[in-house]
Amino acid sequence: IKSGFQETPEAMVQIASVQSLSRRLSRWKDVPFGYIVIDEAHHALAKTYLSICKLYPGAKILGVTATPCRLNRESFRKIFDKLIVSKSVQQFIDDGYLSPFRYYSIKPDNDLQYDIDSINVFGANGDYAEQELMKVCDKTKIRARLIKSYKDYALGKKGIVYSINKTHNKHIASQYEEIGVRVATIDADTPESERKKIV
Repeated sequence: IKSGFQETPEAMVQIASVQSLSRRLSRWKDVPFGYIVIDEAHHALAKTYLSICKLYPGAKILGVTATPCRLNRESFRKIFDKLIVSKSVQQFIDDGYLSPFRYYSIKPDNDLQYDIDSINVFGANGDYAEQELMKVCDKTKIRARLIKSYKDYALGKKGIVYSINKTHNKHIASQYEEIGVRVATIDADTPESERKKIV
């Protein structure tokens, strides 16, 4: 179910982003979905998700997420009955399904962590409000920490840097360019052919 694609309501399985389906709910309200699978289910308490689930009261709902908690600590009980916890990351590594890794992070008592923890405005999906996160993180001083981390831990290696939004993406890229690192930006509007070329 996607803009520009021919819909086939008779198909047994339908795949849609929550945005695409919520905009077309009137066309799908009479299709008797028996199961709804929600990826990134920590967003499932947002109005768009709830409106979809409400339309199919008889459907069984499975939510999958690596982060089964919300920043505002709201309970998932209104949509899910049971939390099923998977094996630990270490167990998956020991079983050969994941590669071992080294993890580096800012310290819990770091000034940046304090500023992030002080954000008390959240989006409808329960994540930090984008503009609030930009105020804290999109600063030359903070982006310089990314450069320092790259030099300290990953110099000369390929990598991916995730950003808050397109503006932040461009600012980070330009900071890497300044030190001579080959960098490219990808966002939701990057055409697939260009995206493949960049990767």
